Amino acid sequence: MHATIQKPLDEIISYVEKNEKIFVVGCSNCAAKCHSRGEEETEAMAERLKAKGIEVTGWAAPPNGGSLCKLSIAEKMLNEDHKIDAEKADSFLILACGQGIHTVIDATDGEAVHPGCDTIFGGETISEEYITEYCSLCGECIVEMTGGLCPLTLCPKGLLNGAC
Repeated sequence: MHATIQKPLDEIISYVEKNEKIFVVGCSNCAAKCHSRGEEETEAMAERLKAKGIEVTGWAAPPNGGSLCKLSIAEKMLNEDHKIDAEKADSFLILACGQGIHTVIDATDGEAVHPGCDTIFGGETISEEYITEYCSLCGECIVEMTGGLCPLTLCPKGLLNGAC
């Protein structure tokens, strides 16, 4: 699972150009578990943007816990289920991890996107409310040498040798 946090509204608004029409897209899997990008939060973001004077053509999140990073789900959602509203948009605000952002780019043949979240770590889902951080998604995995544990993530100092 990729844990994400929503960017501050002012930062999100700074990405949007004057008179730009936005379609808001959320994720109903990992991001929804973080309580910042599921269906309810996606609709709420659309309303917050409207209240700030930004034209929102619509919003959508995959149904039934679906992952935005699954291309077939994103394509159906944006090119079939919400096609009319999505086509009216100049860009998409993505409330999901980086994988979700790139999946929307692929599903819309390269349309403009804005990130609405920061991916903060990869973790294990212990329960619906609890996620344990085990991976910092650094791209240089060394757990073969450390017994399956990542010292960069699990050591507050990020030490690779010596006592943590």
